[in-house]
Amino acid sequence: MRENDVDWNNLRIDILNNFQTYHQQFIDNNGFDGPSLHFHERALNCENNQKAEMVYAVVTSWGMHRMGDRGAKMNDFPLFRDSINTQFLEACDRAMNNCLDIIRNRRAADLVPLFKQINIMQTNTKIVGNSKALAHFIPQLVCPIDREYTCRFVKGSRNIPKNEADLFEWFHNRVIFPLIEDSQFSAIANMWIQDSEMRWDTSLPKIVDNIIIGKMRGNQ
Repeated sequence: MRENDVDWNNLRIDILNNFQTYHQQFIDNNGFDGPSLHFHERALNCENNQKAEMVYAVVTSWGMHRMGDRGAKMNDFPLFRDSINTQFLEACDRAMNNCLDIIRNRRAADLVPLFKQINIMQTNTKIVGNSKALAHFIPQLVCPIDREYTCRFVKGSRNIPKNEADLFEWFHNRVIFPLIEDSQFSAIANMWIQDSEMRWDTSLPKIVDNIIIGKMRGNQ
């Protein structure tokens, strides 16, 4: 997959023109609660000494470990925990401190080493588990990516390309960061974040994820 294989401008404009409709479709059809929401909130709000364990729990609850012989498989917790070392956490803190510069200058490439360092997935496909994990370490910068919603939104299919890190970078530079910078979108999205009823609206990138889910579920 090459960057110009995707009409990124059209994807972004679609969200800008319809994000309130898609967000309402997410609310009406999301069906995500229980452990998925509980561990999402815990992972975002816990201290660093608990962070790895809470992120491991939320990625599990978001469907990344299927018991049995088939489907996604996560590594044992110690392997994941060892990848979330002091250097990784310090780099996450630096990224959060430089959040505006990274967004304005489309520097998602700065996040790729963090994306690659996470050792949470046993199966070959990494982008789904790694992006879901990283979205809980640097939530103001990273949007979760999955097959069912993100890949179908971007590519029209659930297939993940071999160049996963490139897709991660392009998706953030071409869709997530420009949306975050849009004044109309960010004004309304920030009101959702302040609304205690909108528990899934925890950051601007997560709201884009919710909007994409709403769009794709509304199309089913």
